[in-house]
Amino acid sequence: MSVDQGDPLQRLPLLVGACFGLVSFSVSIIVGLQSTNPAMTILLRALFALLICYTVGYVLGHLARFVLAGSSVESEAVGEDDVAGADQGVMQGQGGENVALDTAEAAPGAIQSDQGSQVETKDATIQAV
Repeated sequence: MSVDQGDPLQRLPLLVGACFGLVSFSVSIIVGLQSTNPAMTILLRALFALLICYTVGYVLGHLARFVLAGSSVESEAVGEDDVAGADQGVMQGQGGENVALDTAEAAPGAIQSDQGSQVETKDATIQAV
């Protein structure tokens, strides 16, 4: 299996799967020895646990890679203008107009536009002046 060595997120599913599998294998061996089971039973159960836990870990590693890759893409997508506008309480609306948050007169969670348009929120509909 060829994996790109440059990106650590590409190896994450394999590493998580291997860790899950090896931990389950070792725990199964220890528990089997403590319960004085026959050697063949211990090894078969340990191999079965290794395969199941490797698969679960591999799937969880893919989910973690997806979440981590998505969060890095979102953080790169935020520009300096977006951050500066958020600091000033100004956002860009769907129509391209600047939308300012007026906390003094508006209901909680309401957004008021500086273009004189009507803005709907989940709490109320506000007519901007």
